[in-house]
Amino acid sequence: MSAEDLGSHTELTNYPQVSLEAQTGYPFSTVAPPKPSLTFSVTFSNVFQILKTRFGPMFVLGLCTQLVYAVVRNLLTSGSYSVVSQWTSVGSVSFPAVGGTGMWITSTATMAVTMFIMLPVTWWASLAMCVMAEGELSGRRLTIGQALRTSLTPLGSLVPFIVLFVVGGAVVGMGSLWLVVGFLSSHDSAAMLGFAVLIVFVTWVVGLVGLLWLSVKLLITFPAMVVEHVPTRRALSRSWRITQGSGWSIFAMLIVINIVSVIASYIVTLIASAIFSLSGSPVTTSGVTWWARLGVSLVLSAVISGIVMAVTSILSQVVYRDRVGYLPA
Repeated sequence: MSAEDLGSHTELTNYPQVSLEAQTGYPFSTVAPPKPSLTFSVTFSNVFQILKTRFGPMFVLGLCTQLVYAVVRNLLTSGSYSVVSQWTSVGSVSFPAVGGTGMWITSTATMAVTMFIMLPVTWWASLAMCVMAEGELSGRRLTIGQALRTSLTPLGSLVPFIVLFVVGGAVVGMGSLWLVVGFLSSHDSAAMLGFAVLIVFVTWVVGLVGLLWLSVKLLITFPAMVVEHVPTRRALSRSWRITQGSGWSIFAMLIVINIVSVIASYIVTLIASAIFSLSGSPVTTSGVTWWARLGVSLVLSAVISGIVMAVTSILSQVVYRDRVGYLPA
């Protein structure tokens, strides 16, 4: 690392000053001392100190990632919907609520293709943000290019998990379809539609709760990959172990971030709607005005999502350094 790449060390509050060698040694031969609980004020203070210092590059990286995602998603969605020309029914029951069997299959395929394209891009950006945050924590200031190059190696070990996510998402989507279709085909009654939809709803709720739990337990997987240079499988195990005893605190922090992002998105949407209302242009589904509305909506959504992405990545790195700082080598 050249001298010009070094920057001032970000001063953090109550941060355990432990060398990286002591933090990441294997195996742990002694019993870990009691770890203090994660403190909201200290953790978020550290997060926003880093965000303030590196807001520019992290915002650019997050914004570009979210814009690419929005464009890819909308292009694939509009293209897939155009190929579905009619509703499909099973027996005497049609599917207006879910857009037909053809629409459901098309939506599932669109989701799978979108995930296959965007998961590598999104995870690469998240890894790069973790690299930049770790640079601030360890007294090194990295550019976007340096962070992206450094995160290429851990990204390679994520390829099998990208395939797993895509296949898993497609299986869940098609499984829900087959559940409803099979149930209605057996009973051939419109009265059973509500019950079938309820089953799917409960399944999705259970899946959502499971994903929330996993997002807490696996929050610091990327930081472990960045700092310890371990493959994905070992990083998952490390994250699972390090977050023990801190799950509820991490969960609460993620909830706070998401609540703030929802409120910010709502405010920004109101402002954008007010601006277009003042223009006096009618709401249509075509023409310059419609494309302007769509463009503004995509950009504003990408701005909020990009900032949330940066904050979450920094949070994961700060939590990792805080928790690992109390583990013995």
